[in-house]
Amino acid sequence: MLDRTVPAVAARWAERLFFRVPRLRSRPVPPDGRSVSVEFDGLRLAGQVWGAGPTVYLVPGFGGEIGQLAGFVQPFTARGLRVVAFDWPAHGRTRAGTTGGQYVNSQDLVNSLHAIATAYGPARAIIAHSMGAGAAANAVRDGLPTGRLALIAPGASIQTAARPFADALGMREPAYRRLLAEVERALGHPVRSYEVTEIGRIARTPPTLVVHDQHDPLVPFTDGESIAHAWPKARLVTTTGLGHNRILGDPGVIEKVVDFVAAA
Repeated sequence: MLDRTVPAVAARWAERLFFRVPRLRSRPVPPDGRSVSVEFDGLRLAGQVWGAGPTVYLVPGFGGEIGQLAGFVQPFTARGLRVVAFDWPAHGRTRAGTTGGQYVNSQDLVNSLHAIATAYGPARAIIAHSMGAGAAANAVRDGLPTGRLALIAPGASIQTAARPFADALGMREPAYRRLLAEVERALGHPVRSYEVTEIGRIARTPPTLVVHDQHDPLVPFTDGESIAHAWPKARLVTTTGLGHNRILGDPGVIEKVVDFVAAA
C-alpha cells in the first residue's frame, strides 16, 4: 500500500508545485491607462485599457504581468487601436487564484481569457507570451474571435514545461506519468488537448506571427518553430540573444508585431 500511496501523494504535491505562480519583479504599466476589472469565477481580474478603436489584447505569460508588455501599448494606440490587458488570477494586481493562494492552472488561463473577451469584445489581434500564448491558442481553438494572433516564445505543449520540471525534481518515468495524470485531473481535460501544434490541424486559425529566440533558456526554440510549421497561416520570426523575457521589450520585435497587426 505504501508503494502505491506515497507516489500518488508525491504526484499531487508536484502538480500543485507545477502550477504554483512564481514571484517575479513587478513592472510599471504606462500611466495613461484606465483601470478596469472583469469578474471571473468569484475573482476580480485587474486590468488596464488604453486608447480607443478595434481591440488588441496583450496576454502575459505564467508568472508574468501586464507591465512586461508595456512596450506594445503606445505603438498600438498610435495606430488607432484600443489596448486591453489583464493580470491573470494570482498575478500582479489580481488576487488569489481560482482555488485560492498562488495556484493557477492552464485551463484557468483559457477560461480567464474567454471572460475578458466576453467583456471587451472581438479582437483585432491577440499578442500573447509564453504560457499565455498557449492559453490564447486554445481559446482561439474554442471559438474566441480574433483577426490576427502573435505568439511570442510559445510552448508547444504542457509537456514542454512538465518534463524539465519533473527532471529537476528527480522524478523517474513512472512518477512523471503520475504527474501528468494529476495535471489532467486538475485541468479536466487530457494533456494532449493543449498541444498547440495540433490546433493548426484541427481548427481554423487566423494569420499568426510566431516570434521565438534561438537561445530561449525556458521554452525551446523548436517549440515555436514547430507551431509555425504546423499552422497553415503562420510565419516564424527568429531572434538571437533576447532570451525568454527580454524579447518582449525589444524594439525590433515590437515593430514587427505592430506592423503585422496593422496589416490586417
